[in-house]
Amino acid sequence: MEQDFEEFTHFQKQKLPEELLLDPVENRAAVYLNNHCLLAPLASKKILAFAMAHKVLERRWDESKRSENKNWYSLPDWATLEVRERCVLIKIQCDGSDAYWRSMPKK
Repeated sequence: MEQDFEEFTHFQKQKLPEELLLDPVENRAAVYLNNHCLLAPLASKKILAFAMAHKVLERRWDESKRSENKNWYSLPDWATLEVRERCVLIKIQCDGSDAYWRSMPKK
């Protein structure tokens, strides 16, 4: 069966969102890659809705995660210490299919 598009490479998948740091009060989020590096300081409404519809894990923000590696979880300007105290980390579920990857908003 011939496909009309190329499959996503491992490298391309690594450039897509995997986690969001969500401020539930202001309904804003920062977007992170699978290596915990900041992709976008402010998630679009599309990626926020996608993440909420496909979340596999939601947990309170753990400040100690940042100290494990200085490059992990760079924080956006809006994520002050006070704001981070109410934030949650959302992990986006992935079924691994190319159709899933294509449906995901980029930021």
